[in-house]
Amino acid sequence: MSGITNAHPLSGYTARHLLDSRSENTVKKYYYSFKKRVQFICAHNFVAIPAAPIHVVI
Repeated sequence: MSGITNAHPLSGYTARHLLDSRSENTVKKYYYSFKKRVQFICAHNFVAIPAAPIHVVI
């Protein structure tokens, strides 16, 4: 576990920083690509996000 939970101040800062560092269209494309990936994985009975969000960011 990273020790950084949603209640930790760094979690919000990291999310804002990542979103602000990309153009709006890039963020939308990543979001919809990720959403399609989650649907595919769930349809095959796997866990879509086996890692904590902070680990994915790193």
